[in-house]
Amino acid sequence: MNSIQNIIKPHVKAALYGDDLALICSEDSCGTAQVRLQECLTLLEQWTDDWAMTINAAKTTYSIFSFSTKIPNRGLESTNHC
Repeated sequence: MNSIQNIIKPHVKAALYGDDLALICSEDSCGTAQVRLQECLTLLEQWTDDWAMTINAAKTTYSIFSFSTKIPNRGLESTNHC
């Protein structure tokens, strides 16, 4: 699990506890944060392929915290292993 931190992009932080992972991104724009997090999710999917692991969709969620009232309605996506 510790090798996950090697695939995380510089603007995203990863917090690991046991087999749980939290990806955290703080940006001025919700759209920019979504793009950065989506890039990390795509890399995470490749990592799970490489290590023959799966992501539990029932335990997967995300939250957006913002002062903006204009939050993009496009969500984060995972195409494999859920």
